[in-house]
Parts: sequence; structure tokens; C-alpha cells
Amino acid sequence: MRLVLLLLTVFAACACGATTRLTARVDDYQLYRTTRLASTLEERLAAANQYMNRMPNGAFRPEIERWFVPQEKKYFRRAWKSLPRLRAYLGAMPDGPNAEAVADRIVELELEQQFAKRRDERELEAARRVTRALDSAAEARGYFLREFSKWVDALASIETFGQPTSELDHDFIYRFRLSEPAGKCAADRCRKMLSFGFRVPSEKVLLEREAIAEVELELDGVGLASARIVGPELFSRLDEAIELRALAPGNAQARAEAIARAAQLVGRAIEAELPAKECERQPVSPVILWRACRGIEIIVTAGTTLEEDDRIEVRPLVQ
Repeated sequence: MRLVLLLLTVFAACACGATTRLTARVDDYQLYRTTRLASTLEERLAAANQYMNRMPNGAFRPEIERWFVPQEKKYFRRAWKSLPRLRAYLGAMPDGPNAEAVADRIVELELEQQFAKRRDERELEAARRVTRALDSAAEARGYFLREFSKWVDALASIETFGQPTSELDHDFIYRFRLSEPAGKCAADRCRKMLSFGFRVPSEKVLLEREAIAEVELELDGVGLASARIVGPELFSRLDEAIELRALAPGNAQARAEAIARAAQLVGRAIEAELPAKECERQPVSPVILWRACRGIEIIVTAGTTLEEDDRIEVRPLVQ
């Protein structure tokens, strides 16, 4: 008996559905069929929304509404943070229940994207500016150190002491007299000013530094008597370029370390001409490096006060 009742109930439901299909208008059924045959969720939502709008009294409205209302809300919630989903919602249901909110949200997210893009572009450009500044600063520091080493090597390579300056090596003459600023001679002395601007990092900024030095050729009645490079706190500026840090004025420890590193730099620059193994002599303060052999000597002296220059001097070795 129960089985008979169950079968009757199922039959009645099927008969009801079949009756609905048979009695429904053709356009009503076609729209309903579209909702059933949709291959994607978006297509089904679009078809169901179209049915709800076009068939307010449609025969299948209760069935479609039971499915559409919760599914549309769920899709709307899931799409809230996703531009592609929001655009898909608006494409499927331009007049859907939450279409206006979706359109506003799309504008909001697009603006956020634009702001984020502009921020990223500004940050990228700022990073590029920093990189360019750091590269430029590194290039200037490298140029200073290379030029200093070349001048020290040029002085250590002089082989014409006691002769006129015209007998100096051609490269030396070019560097001294022809490269800007040109060296000038007066009475018993020739001078060439050198200036090297560079920057060192300090607390997220680049501090400007300038190393000033002078190449001096001292003459006697016969010819070249000695040559030197002198400059105020020259060894401190060298250390700043080497260590990438600014030296605090009056810091005795930092100054001592700078002098030691400058001595190492000079030692490397003259090693080929006056090797330490053969030419090293014991310096006595304020001399920090002394090498003597092969007919010349080089004496490196650190200034002990702000008024005294640091100096690297080359002269004939007195036997």
C-alpha cells in the first residue's frame, strides 16, 4: 500500500511538471529550457535573470527563483574582490539584482589598480633614481681612487731627477701640462691642482665630498729635484672613498684608520717600481710609509694637525 502511495506521489509530481510544460507558453518554456541547458554558471545565471525579468508570472518562475536567488547572492559575494568575476557578473546580468553595486565596485577596484600602478611606477622610478645616484657616486669614487693611484705610480716611475722637466716621460708631461687643469711653472716650482668630487652614503643620503690635492715638482739649478702630491686631509678623503663612509671631524681613531688604509693604497700603487721586499724602510711618525731603493725614495707623511697637509714625496736617494 505504501509503495502504491509513493508511486502515485511521484507520478503526480511528474504529471504536474509535464502539465506545466504542456500548458506553458512557448516563449516561457524556451526561456526556461535555456536555464536548464546552460553550460556554465554565468550562462545559467544570465538565463535565469532574463527569465525572472521577462516572465514575472511565468509558469516556471517558482522553480527558477528557488535556484537563482541564493546562487546570485553567492556569486556576488565571491566576486566582490575579483575584477574578472565582477565583470563576468555584469556581462551576464547587466540588470541583475546587484548590478549597480557590482558596477560601483568595478570602478572602485579599477581606481585602486590605477593608484597601485602609479604608486609602483613612482616607487620604480624612485628606485631607478637611487640606483643611478649610487652608480654615479660609485663611478666618481672609483675615478678618484684610480687617478690618485696613477699619479702616485707616475711619481714613483720618474727616472730623470736632476734633469730638466722636458726630459720627463711623455705620459707624465701630458698628464701634468696638457690635461686640464694644466700645470704651471714659476721660478723653482711647478704646480698642478687636482680636485675630485664624490659622494659617500650616510643615513640614507649621499654626502658630498671633495678631495683637493696638488702635484708639485720642485726644481733646482740643474733640473728636477723632487716631486710630491700634497692635500688637506687627503688620506681621510681616500679612506671615505674606499670604505664608503663619512669620517666624523675630530675622530682620532677614524683618522688613524684612514691613514693606515692610505698607506696600504700608496704601497700597492708603488709596488711595481719599489717592491716592499726590497725597498721597505722603517718609518718614524709622522712618516707612515718609507721605501728607498733603485736610486729613489718615497716618503708618505700624514698631517698631524688640520693645518698640515698629507703628502707623498718622491726624491733621489742620497747615498
